[in-house]
Amino acid sequence: MTSKKLQQQQSITDNRDLSCYYVTKHSWRGKYKRIFSIGTHGITTYEPSTLEVTNTWPYEHVISLTPNVTKSAASSSTSSHQPTQHPEYVLTFRKQRKSDNMKFSCEYRSDIITDALRFQTLFYSEKPAISPRVYSGSKIHWSSQRPSILLRVQTYCLDQIDAQTNRYLCSYDYKDIEQIQLLAAGDVAKGFLLQDKQFSRLHAFLCEKTDELLTVMADLAQQTLGITS
Repeated sequence: MTSKKLQQQQSITDNRDLSCYYVTKHSWRGKYKRIFSIGTHGITTYEPSTLEVTNTWPYEHVISLTPNVTKSAASSSTSSHQPTQHPEYVLTFRKQRKSDNMKFSCEYRSDIITDALRFQTLFYSEKPAISPRVYSGSKIHWSSQRPSILLRVQTYCLDQIDAQTNRYLCSYDYKDIEQIQLLAAGDVAKGFLLQDKQFSRLHAFLCEKTDELLTVMADLAQQTLGITS
C-alpha cells in the first residue's frame, strides 16, 4: 500500500490540523520522533521525514491526555550531566471496546495537553462530565469600573463570563499564568491579581471565595497539566 493510500485511509474526515508539536513516541520497540497534531476533529501523528500519517484518534475515541507526573519527578531529580529528558504525557484511547494508551514526551507538554483539552467535551466518556465550579466576583478595570463576572474553573484554564448576560468573555490558560498575588483585607483574601506570561499584564479580580477558587485552580493545573506552583 502506498503512503498516499495509507494516509487517505487513516485520515480523520474533515479534520484540520490546528497546532503541531515535535515529540518523541515511547514504545516497547524503542523511541520514535513524531509530529503530534491537535486538530478540529481529532489527534494525528505523522512521520516527520515523510509526513505520512502513523496514527489517528478521533475525539470520540480519546479518553484522556494526562501528564506522566511520576516520570517527570524522577527526571527532574537526575544529575545535570544526564541528557535532557523532556516531560512525558500519556494518551489514553478506546480500541476495540477496550482502553489502550501511548506514551510521548515533549518540552511543550502543558501546551499539548491544553490544546487537546479545548476539545474535551468531545472525548469518550462512560460517565457524565463533571460540571466545572463557578464563582461569583467582579473584574477591576483600569477605569475603576467593577462589572460583575463569573469565574469558571476549567481543567486547563480560568474562564471569565459576563454575569449579566452569561456571555463568555475570555480565558486564562494555566500554562500562561506567570504569577498570582492575593488582594487581602487583613488576613482575609478578597481577590487576586493574575499576571500572564505573554504580555505581563495584570488582571485584578474580586471574589469572596478567593482561597477556594485558587486552591481548585492549583489542584487542576497540577493534576491535568503537571504544573506546580
